[in-house]
Amino acid sequence: INFDGKNIKLQSHFCYDEVPDSSHLINTIIDGSSVGSVITFNSGEGNEATLCGFTITNGMSMYGAGIYMDSASPIIEHNLIINNSYTESDSGRGAGIYKKKGRNDIPSIIRDNRIASNNVDSGFGGGIYLFLTNTILENNSIFNNYASRGGGMYLIQ
Repeated sequence: INFDGKNIKLQSHFCYDEVPDSSHLINTIIDGSSVGSVITFNSGEGNEATLCGFTITNGMSMYGAGIYMDSASPIIEHNLIINNSYTESDSGRGAGIYKKKGRNDIPSIIRDNRIASNNVDSGFGGGIYLFLTNTILENNSIFNNYASRGGGMYLIQ
């Protein structure tokens, strides 16, 4: 799914229940089928662009197999970002989430996500890779990710 510069909210039922039911996260799956990044923000999207309440899985890309962001600042919240990878010999980055730059006027917000079991065999930031970016990370669970450098997270400021 490429947001293609659109500041839209893509939300599962979980995000607007008065009492959120976590079964919506498990049962609302966006599966990348190992053919590229599952979700892409790369056309200047701002905080009006939101991804909320999904399982993001089976992405396969050198950069951002689960979620790829470049020159965009969306809100990523209440998602399960699991089992995304890049296993080629070249150095991959951010199997779960990859973010490069962003909009200078507003930060990305990445909050209340579970980022687990993402893998870049010979790369950086199995769970999250952030490069020269204005990003707020809040209340995320990052575990069981693998990379040769920064299994959970790799940051360059």
